[in-house]
Amino acid sequence: MRRTALAALLILGLCRDAPASERLLEKWRWRVFTPQNGLPERNFAAIFQARNGLYYAASGNRIFRYDGYRWDELPFAGQAGPEDPIRVITESRDGTILAATARGIWAGRLGASFQRVLSAGGLFLAASDERQIYFMAAGSLHRLEGARVHRLQAVEAVPADAITCMAVDGDQTIWVGTDKGLLRQEGYSWRPDPELAALGLDGAACRGLFVTGGLKLWASFQHTDGGWTLVERRNGRWQAPAAGAPAAAVLSLTGYPDGIVYASTTEGGLYRGDIDGRWARFPSIWPGSAVTAASIVDDRGALWLCLSAVGIARFDARGDRWQPLPIDAFGPGNEHVLSLLVARDGTTWVGTEQRLSRITGGSAETFTETPSHPLRRISALAEDAGGAIWTGSPEAFPGAWVLDDGRWSHYRLPPPYEGVTLHRITADRERRLWLIAAERHRAGAWASDGRSLTHFDRDAGLAGDVVYAVHVSAGGAVWFGTDRGLSRISNFTSRMFRHFTREDGLAADRVWDIGEGNDGTIWAAHQIGGGASRFDERTGKWTRHGIDDGMANESVWSVAGSPLNDVWFGTQSGITRFDGAAFYNYEIAENPLMSNVWPLAIVPRERGVLVGTLASGAFLFRREDNDPPAVFPAANVRVFPHGQPIRLSWDARDRFDQTNREDLLYTLTLLTRDQVAWTRMHREQTFVADSLPHGRHTLLVHARDLDGNQAPVPVRIEFQVALPWYRRIAVLAGVGLALAFLAAVHVAAFRWRARARRAQALLRRVAGETGRTIVAAGARARIAAVEGAALPGLRPGLRLRDSACGRKLALTAPGSSSVFSIDDRRWRADAFVAGGVRAWTLVPERDDALPAPPPELAAQAETLAAAARAPAQKTAVALPDVLAELLRGMPPETARRVTAAIPVPAALWRVLADPEDVREIMSALIANAIESAENARVFIAARNRRLPHDTEGTAFVEIEVLDEGPGIAEGPGIAGDPWRPFAAFHTTKPGHRGLGLTIALGLARRNGARLAIENRPERGLRAQVCLPARRG
Repeated sequence: MRRTALAALLILGLCRDAPASERLLEKWRWRVFTPQNGLPERNFAAIFQARNGLYYAASGNRIFRYDGYRWDELPFAGQAGPEDPIRVITESRDGTILAATARGIWAGRLGASFQRVLSAGGLFLAASDERQIYFMAAGSLHRLEGARVHRLQAVEAVPADAITCMAVDGDQTIWVGTDKGLLRQEGYSWRPDPELAALGLDGAACRGLFVTGGLKLWASFQHTDGGWTLVERRNGRWQAPAAGAPAAAVLSLTGYPDGIVYASTTEGGLYRGDIDGRWARFPSIWPGSAVTAASIVDDRGALWLCLSAVGIARFDARGDRWQPLPIDAFGPGNEHVLSLLVARDGTTWVGTEQRLSRITGGSAETFTETPSHPLRRISALAEDAGGAIWTGSPEAFPGAWVLDDGRWSHYRLPPPYEGVTLHRITADRERRLWLIAAERHRAGAWASDGRSLTHFDRDAGLAGDVVYAVHVSAGGAVWFGTDRGLSRISNFTSRMFRHFTREDGLAADRVWDIGEGNDGTIWAAHQIGGGASRFDERTGKWTRHGIDDGMANESVWSVAGSPLNDVWFGTQSGITRFDGAAFYNYEIAENPLMSNVWPLAIVPRERGVLVGTLASGAFLFRREDNDPPAVFPAANVRVFPHGQPIRLSWDARDRFDQTNREDLLYTLTLLTRDQVAWTRMHREQTFVADSLPHGRHTLLVHARDLDGNQAPVPVRIEFQVALPWYRRIAVLAGVGLALAFLAAVHVAAFRWRARARRAQALLRRVAGETGRTIVAAGARARIAAVEGAALPGLRPGLRLRDSACGRKLALTAPGSSSVFSIDDRRWRADAFVAGGVRAWTLVPERDDALPAPPPELAAQAETLAAAARAPAQKTAVALPDVLAELLRGMPPETARRVTAAIPVPAALWRVLADPEDVREIMSALIANAIESAENARVFIAARNRRLPHDTEGTAFVEIEVLDEGPGIAEGPGIAGDPWRPFAAFHTTKPGHRGLGLTIALGLARRNGARLAIENRPERGLRAQVCLPARRG
């Protein structure tokens, strides 16, 4: 890192005056991230590098992470991010990334979303070099440990109206900038530093605090008169303000451990402070942009700056080497290079103002004279098919001088062009020579194949007579750069020209040079402004590239495509490289003339380019790469049919370059069933295999670039090869049978569980509504449920045969009844089947039927019944049908209050009575219960019953109508009288005659039935009627 900073200082130290160094930073090795090459936003206010090497940047209330290959946005929990812009990003001791706004702190770990950990007003956050987090909230100091907040109660509140900034220096001292000056924590109080008073800064508002490399503290103060002062605290003492230091508000300040710092201010540009306290200002960092309040130096020594309205810029002083060609090849006054040529034998030819030089290895040979002309202003150099070197000059001599096998010969153009001088000579892919006339002659260009000469000018179809460049593309098309645009013919023999001008998308009509990228795109260089224009043959459209896209300068002199997928540009500010995704700029020196690149030649088998300058000779630039590549798998098929070709693809990028076009070498390892099948080297980004055995496979892709950098971790691409069809059918059949068996088991289990649930719900409802005890038995005669009053010896899970009561229940067949004793009480058990589950209802057994009414009441009731109804016509009546008919005839809101609980309607005996009489009796009882219950529920229960002296005439169906009303009214003379409601004309409801129950009693008596009413112990009324029934 020290060498990086010293190298930067050495470059800057070469600059002796301010004007010469104003644009120096703009010409360094910058990588600018913009929305055009992967950066999601343009304006960033915070940037930070974590200990794991990942970069975090904040734009507004959004956070992005950069791993050296691509930018990814990080989510916030609940899709709701901070309400305010993020001002600070830092890292805690446990590796948690913290983002702070003016009103809250958010925390996020790798692979998880950000969560809010604190909400507070007036919040400022700072981290020590040990990653201890402190923050100020409402004027009080707090410490953050993980997600826990600790307020330092013993430390008093900051004695100021407004806090502006906060920092923790290398001595773990906490500093707070306020509107009343800079305060430091001393014990439990905040005090001003007395040294600041000696510097005249006592009471000056502190607007910025910055901790740089080496844990030095910097403070920016604003005076009452509006002036600004930047001071440094070093070795425990404040230093006097340095001359030339920023005199404006400092937005960001960062630096290296050896003392070199970079500061941005509100007035724009960037300041550099060296070890000796000298400052230099560079107003233009990037055209149309200024550094915002964010800058860092990462662990690699690279400087990162957030540029307003542009994006993020990164400068890395490592790598990239300039190697000057031997100085004796030029000599004094010959540093102005006009042409360059790398011959097929590896020698380098350089044409300058006064000589021609040939460089072989470390030695150089110069040529100053031909037999008849001096070799000066050699702007044209080319090698023909026989290896002869052709030279041309726009001023020194007409035609061309040719050096072939050590002998010079003069070549002149045919009349009337024998006096034309040449501006440029180039050789195309077929080693055809193109002779381009100097601009003052306006004579076009000639093509020579060694036998014939073909002339191209405006009369032949060109856009203009002034030709600057000729290029033959890989497809055979011939491009001419003129002063009036570009002209193109599809092949050498065609004369159908197509012209391109500014109206067609060119940046400018004057095209000084033409180049071609490996992807077939054509590049046009514009010498006087305009930058470069790119033509895409597939779309037929031109795209302009300039400063806004990352180029250092828009005056482009030359362009050339490299076999290694780069396109190089020679500009007035050095050279620019385009890798297919972004532009990279490389400056030769601080002197603008030294960085004005005119000719440019591609060096075979080199990751670089040969450049000539206007004032410093020629240089060989080698691009050295120290960053590992990474592989990103594409969306591949996961399962391949057996016997079919397998095709897998991936993308590769070099760290910090964001390009997938670099020439990488891949090591492929195939794992079959976790065993290594083979390992091989591969250059394509696609793996194809004719066939592989069935099963699970994994392809490991390990990338390596041309500089030997390897990806740290290989990428795993997992896939499967399906079984052959004949094995797949057998397996599918077996799987199908197994699935069918499992489905049948699940269906049976589901049905059994559903039936059990329905039976359980039914039993629970019957027990709750009738007040009876329900016992249900499941599989293997085990008791599944006991609802209602639990009987001794009966509990769920117990087998029926393990208790005396259970054995008696098991002997009672569905649809029949039995009576047995439990704890000296007699119980009647009625057996039935519900939902496929055997069940029994148990009620205490009564020894007799319902009591008979008083004779007077019985006679009165029979008289009224005879008057109301015709004589009884007894027949077998299905009681459930009568109840269902009555319920259907009720209003819906009334019917919803009535519940009929008959577990097994088919098991209920048929009643021997007049159907109409049964309907009238049930209607009267239900109506009485509904009116008595008001808004409460009414329950109807029915069961078979036999008297103890079991004879044919003692079979009954007992019906209970239960309500939750007030019951039989109590009062003088009627308390506890169960027959009072049957008295004629007795009623407690206005508008009623009081004859319903009386007639019902008479109808019951003439059908041989018993009817009684009594109060329920808990609440309400119970009406019981026993109707004669036929068993079975």
